[in-house]
Amino acid sequence: MRALNHCDDKLEYYKMLASFYNSRSEFSIAEGYLIEALKYDTNDKELYLLGARIYCELAIRNKEKDFLNEAIERGVDDIKSLFRLGTIYLEEKRYKESYTLLKRVIEMDERHLGARINLGI
Repeated sequence: MRALNHCDDKLEYYKMLASFYNSRSEFSIAEGYLIEALKYDTNDKELYLLGARIYCELAIRNKEKDFLNEAIERGVDDIKSLFRLGTIYLEEKRYKESYTLLKRVIEMDERHLGARINLGI
């Protein structure tokens, strides 16, 4: 932690550590650094994507869903995130929300097999 004293950008420091521990499959430690990073910037969409991955691995579905929602609200528009959140909504029987997200996936990649199966087309 002495390195933190010499670091000008605390957000990047904690984000880097969260990512590092996530890559080492040490998800509980990664979560702690993620929470610290969010204290410095609650609008960083990369943090929300990282958080969604961490909570997916920790099998904390509600937090994974919340972090995916936050990322998408902040402009994340990638197929993987949209598909994952759409699938979670489908499992929760939130069909309207699921349809909207999975339809966006199909618009981005009309051959996306998972989205096509989940939409029944």
